[in-house]
Amino acid sequence: MAVITISKASMGKAVADGIRREFCYGYFDSDEVFLAASKEFGVPEAKIRSALQNAPTLWGMSSATRQKLISCYQSTLAKFLLRDNVVYYGPAGHLLIQGVSHALKVLLWPGDNTTCNIISSISKHDVINEESLYDLVIDTGKTSVEEAVEIISAHALSTRYRTTTFSINCVKNIALSSKVKAALIDVDHDVNVRASGGNVYIHVRAADRKRQKLTAAISNMVKSIRDVVNVEVTVTEDIFQKYAGTYR
Repeated sequence: MAVITISKASMGKAVADGIRREFCYGYFDSDEVFLAASKEFGVPEAKIRSALQNAPTLWGMSSATRQKLISCYQSTLAKFLLRDNVVYYGPAGHLLIQGVSHALKVLLWPGDNTTCNIISSISKHDVINEESLYDLVIDTGKTSVEEAVEIISAHALSTRYRTTTFSINCVKNIALSSKVKAALIDVDHDVNVRASGGNVYIHVRAADRKRQKLTAAISNMVKSIRDVVNVEVTVTEDIFQKYAGTYR
């Protein structure tokens, strides 16, 4: 059966609890994920919360730090979802597990979806019309908790959200790629990471003179991460570094 993510909203917790009781599902929320991510990655819980919940400011944390902390949260969230048959209530679940076919991503609207908007940089109007981000949008102004539970339950029973080996592997790949990205952000804030069955594919940009040294450093760092089987690093030339070096 499906894993279900419920957006942070005024009646979201009640709806999530109703789904939990309806299906005898497991339940966890963002507080549990924040705590687990903090312990796993050795980062203060408050900083991870700030990365997800506070709008970026000129004098706030850097973009690289924010990306790193969100990757820590994403990796931990994916691990929680590997339990299967669970309901998650909290921010940005729909954004952090895109591509997982057995995940039913629910937006309760209107409600306090500030967190989702911060991370996605999408306005409220755009969120409602961006169908690729959600599987189901429920107008809570016209729908009771009981009705919302009934609607979500009917969708969750669809064969579309049936768990498969492929979809479980997608969650595992998200968990691993996010963990690797969090580890590499300090090396390159623009690093691109993809994981598939323990194989990790990394793309970074650097000046040609740094290519060999950077490839070796990244490979050694990533190979030490649990569940990584093989690492492939691609380094393309950073044109800005090239010309910066030319005029020094």
